[in-house]
Amino acid sequence: DERFKSSGVFWSRGNGWALAALTKVLQVLPADDPRRPEYLRVYKKMAASLALTQRRDGFWNADLLNPWNHGGPESSGTAFFAFGLGWGINAGILDAARFRPVVDKAWTALSTKALQPNGLVGYVQPVGDRPATAHATDTSAFGVGAFLLAGQQVAKLQGCSAG
Repeated sequence: DERFKSSGVFWSRGNGWALAALTKVLQVLPADDPRRPEYLRVYKKMAASLALTQRRDGFWNADLLNPWNHGGPESSGTAFFAFGLGWGINAGILDAARFRPVVDKAWTALSTKALQPNGLVGYVQPVGDRPATAHATDTSAFGVGAFLLAGQQVAKLQGCSAG
């Protein structure tokens, strides 16, 4: 986003939407499309960068490179990343040995901390256009949708025995 280019702010959910969009495009773009190599290059570069910025607890920060700016768990970006990376492994595009631990750690965070006992998917950053703090009770349809997309890819990775 041009507004944040000079500030060093990298919004988790915004980047999550971008990775999810690349994932969806790569699923339907013909193998012989002349744009495919560039989409794959960007997808792989983004995946590698994201693997390096994941937090120890499995989430990504709302502001990817600044753990002190809204540094708590954020599940919508995390779920979009788990979806995109999981799909890449399942499609044979990403190396499972490198990326499976990243996806597994993200899914553990999402399924044990973000998923509340009452079924609510929490820690979803509020609607907005930049990083913001998310709390356990914060939820939204896009966060739940991203959670379900991630769960679908994790289930495929585990032979439909996701837990």
